[in-house]
Amino acid sequence: MMARSSFALRIKLLLCLALAQSGLVHSFMFDEETKATISPLDALVFIGETLKVQCTLSEDTTDISTRDMYFNVSDNKVDYTPWTIPQEDIIFENRRILADIKIPNNCSEYITIICRTKDVNNLLISAAVFVERAIQNITNFSGVYYYDSGTITVTWNLGKTYLNPSSMSINVEWSPDKPANLGGNYCASAGNEYCSIYYTGSDIIYFRVNVSIVLGERPSEQYLVPLYETFAVSDNKFVTIDNMKTSPPKSLTVVDTSATCVNFTWEDNKYFSLDILTDEIYRVDIKMDGNEEFNVSIESAVKLNSTEIVQLCELYPDTKYILTVQVKAKNINPWSDSAIVEFTTKEDQQPWV
Repeated sequence: MMARSSFALRIKLLLCLALAQSGLVHSFMFDEETKATISPLDALVFIGETLKVQCTLSEDTTDISTRDMYFNVSDNKVDYTPWTIPQEDIIFENRRILADIKIPNNCSEYITIICRTKDVNNLLISAAVFVERAIQNITNFSGVYYYDSGTITVTWNLGKTYLNPSSMSINVEWSPDKPANLGGNYCASAGNEYCSIYYTGSDIIYFRVNVSIVLGERPSEQYLVPLYETFAVSDNKFVTIDNMKTSPPKSLTVVDTSATCVNFTWEDNKYFSLDILTDEIYRVDIKMDGNEEFNVSIESAVKLNSTEIVQLCELYPDTKYILTVQVKAKNINPWSDSAIVEFTTKEDQQPWV
């Protein structure tokens, strides 16, 4: 009879552990009658923090001595071997035991703390602990103001890989005023590492990015002295004129060619008629059709006026080329997308006229 009871209990334990690892059940009891309680339940703890755990015998439990009680810690990892809190690290009181459990660096997204007795068949109760890496501010904040559509898209990096990415919340607010006045303006579209808004107005916009986690509950100070916050907030300044991107050059046209040179021009976008802008900077690339290794380019030059003709030489006779041109207003601005046109140089080697 005892053997049958022991077998049933082992099956019950395996089922509970499987459910816990699947995320369907976190904290659970092993006996039909509750012999003990455990605190805290379903806590959120960051790696490096120390959780104070206590297991208390119920008033009706008289057949168990606290000196026979201890804690096991099991990780969600499939190949993880549970470890036991050493007796010298446990505080024994009249009806309960207490232990400080430091969350190690190699934890997965949650661990299970099991309160049990020396009798292998007497497993009392467990508690799930959700584990996460410390939340940090975003990094590499940058953006582009698409002048023609009035759209601003800012991007950033979360800076690390979190254990519970589906439980991370990214909230973005923006305002043309100082960060202290933020509130009420949100992204037209957003993701974990980008935000897009429609805006025409002030040259300066402030973006506040709040990274937080929505998972479990932080234990009270009775159980945890927190080392980290559950959120990280960063304020970022965006200057439209320094990050303005125009549409590709209009009407890119090959005026004429020789055996080794090409003359071309394009129309100025309305972007360059703004009072705040001065020179139109351009970049030219010419690639030989079918030969990616051949390249002739002008890295950065200034177009003096809308009718100026640009010349580029050092080409081969009777050869097909692909010409691309990009423009911007200031060296710190992003380049426009490319305007593209194809042309073929002449066969003869006539002097350029």
